[in-house]
Amino acid sequence: MSVATEEGPHARGDEPVDLFLGKGDGAVERLLVHVGDGQQGEVGGGEVGVVEPQQAALGDLALIMLATGSIAALLFTRRAARLGPAVTRSVLLAAGATAVALPSIAPWPVLVAASTAFAVFAATAAMAWYATRGGAVVPDEHRATAVSLLTLCYQLGGAFGPAPAILLLA
Repeated sequence: MSVATEEGPHARGDEPVDLFLGKGDGAVERLLVHVGDGQQGEVGGGEVGVVEPQQAALGDLALIMLATGSIAALLFTRRAARLGPAVTRSVLLAAGATAVALPSIAPWPVLVAASTAFAVFAATAAMAWYATRGGAVVPDEHRATAVSLLTLCYQLGGAFGPAPAILLLA
């Protein structure tokens, strides 16, 4: 990666780089880069700076919420068989609805991050629960193929699903 710094062109591929997109007038104005050795670089002719502490705290919060949702899904799917299918479905639907409702009723960054935890929980726990249920009803000789196809379709839905949603909202 080549980064222009105050001392001239500076290319190092083995150093960590923090990236932040600055916005202004609805368009990206500049890309702010902080090279791991303490030098600052300029990309795209804009002003250069380091990511603000508030932005770093929001990133940390988002990371914590992603981990919280994943751990909750792990713990929930371990107990899902004891809860029964009706309760499990209800919990997953409630978590998904909460993930959608939180940012729309309260647009504060903390609640948006919490909605991420609910979304990760709902998606991850649902995938694990449906794969377990689907694998249980398929004969042994077709189980690996069935679970693989379920996983493929589930992930393709996550990959292509936002496109129709954006078209419906636009």
